[in-house]
Parts: sequence; C-alpha cells; structure tokens
Amino acid sequence: MNFDSIIQKNVDMAFGIIESLVTLVTFNTKDTIEFDFAGAVPVVENMADLEGVEAVVQKSKKESSEFLYKELLTKSINIDMYDKVTIDGEQWTIGQPIYDDGYTQLLEIFRSR
Repeated sequence: MNFDSIIQKNVDMAFGIIESLVTLVTFNTKDTIEFDFAGAVPVVENMADLEGVEAVVQKSKKESSEFLYKELLTKSINIDMYDKVTIDGEQWTIGQPIYDDGYTQLLEIFRSR
C-alpha cells in the first residue's frame, strides 16, 4: 500500500467521522461555447453537473456589503470545468481556491446579497 492510498483512506475516514457536518452539494459546469463555422452559429455545450459531493460549508471571515462569502471544504476534485456550486437549492459562484493539497481543498464561494 502506497502513501497516496493511505492518505486517501484517512481523508475518507475523516469525512465519515464528521458526517453530521457534511452537506451534499452539486458542482455546476461552465457552459462551453464553440462556434459552428459551417452553420455560422454559436453552439452551447453543457456538460453534466457533479452531484452528491460531500462538503463542509462554513462561514468565511471575508465580509462585503455586496456579497455573502462562505468556505467549502471538500475532497480534492478538478474544479476547472465548474464555476458554480449549489448548496440547499442556492447557487454560489466558486472563487479562488484557498487551499488544495491534492487530497482536500478549501474553496471560497460567494453570491450576491
């Protein structure tokens, strides 16, 4: 057993221990817009959303009169194709990653007040 699998097993165990704090969220994909030169029209391609991601949502220290901020702790996933996350029916914009060690990640999320 290598270190990666040991660490991943422990991350999974940690999320199991804090199960009462875990919320299932959905990462919403960015719309990809390409141009169809043959038909001379833009083509919008929407990939499938990533549903049922275990996350811990916590209040952010960052404050603004325009936006509400939160922090989202998840197991590491490639977020390049996602720009929004849905939590309890509310859609939040994904900001800059605060921390990502390859096993867990902490993301800033925000929405208008």
